[in-house]
Amino acid sequence: MCPGMGMGMALAHLTLINLLYRFDWKLPEGMEIEDVDLEESYGLVSPEKVPRQLVPVLTQWS
Repeated sequence: MCPGMGMGMALAHLTLINLLYRFDWKLPEGMEIEDVDLEESYGLVSPEKVPRQLVPVLTQWS
């Protein structure tokens, strides 16, 4: 086992948490929630057929 695995996992979690905390995520202009295709391809990890696209909007704290 890698000695730095714990630190790597902690940094990956911290990065994801900061992205979720600091940004509001919206769909691209002109796209509605009904337009999102959730169909998956067959494979070891079941990738999506159509990649998801989101637009980050910086959170405004008042």
